[in-house]
Amino acid sequence: MLRDPITTRVPDMDQFAGAARKISEIIHTKPILWITELIAVQERLITDDFAEDRPNIHEQCHLTKALTRCLHDTDLYDIAPNEQAEIIQWLYYSLDSMKGWTAETLEKDLDDLLTQGDTMRLLKTNYYDHVTWFNKESAEVLVDLVRISGYYMRVFDPTGSAAQQIEDTLLFEKAADLLDERIENADYHYDRLLTAEEADEEAEEVSDSDKDL
Repeated sequence: MLRDPITTRVPDMDQFAGAARKISEIIHTKPILWITELIAVQERLITDDFAEDRPNIHEQCHLTKALTRCLHDTDLYDIAPNEQAEIIQWLYYSLDSMKGWTAETLEKDLDDLLTQGDTMRLLKTNYYDHVTWFNKESAEVLVDLVRISGYYMRVFDPTGSAAQQIEDTLLFEKAADLLDERIENADYHYDRLLTAEEADEEAEEVSDSDKDL
C-alpha cells in the first residue's frame, strides 16, 4: 500500500498517470518527504479512534526528541531533522481537514490550510516592515507534501478504496498546482498566497494587532 504510485495501473486514465509520475519523482528525489508522510499516517492510525479529539502524542508521549534522533540517523539532511519532526506533526493534524477537501471548495480549502498557525510556522512566516513574508523553499516543500498526500493519506483507512485513492490523487494534484501558482505569483508576500477575501481578513487582523502595540 506504500508502493510507488507509478506501479498502480489505471487503464485509460492519462491524468492519473501524470499525477503518479510527479509523486514518484518526489519520493525518489526527496525520500525524506515520503518518510515523514509514512510516519504521520502511522501515528494517525494509532489515534484514529479519537477522531476530532486526536491527542498530541508528540507531547504526551515525549516523541519529539526520540523522533528527531531517529530522523537524524537516516542521514537524509535535505531538511533538518527537527524540521522533519515539525512536518510530521503538521501532517498528523492537517490530514484530518485535508480529507474533507472537495473540487468545489478547493480554493477555500487552501486558504484554510494556509491560515493555520502550524502551516504559517511551516512556511517560516515573519512580519517585517508591515508585510508578512514567507520562505519560498519551505513553500515548495508544502507543495510537494500536498501533492503526495492525496495518494498516501488513506493507505491505512479500512474503508479506503482504489477509486477513492485515484479521486484523492487527482484532487490533490489540482490543489498542489493551484498552490504552486499562488507561490509563483506571491513574490514572498504571505498575504498574496491567499484569495483576495481571505487576504483582506488577514490584513485586518494584522492591522488590529499593530494598533495594540
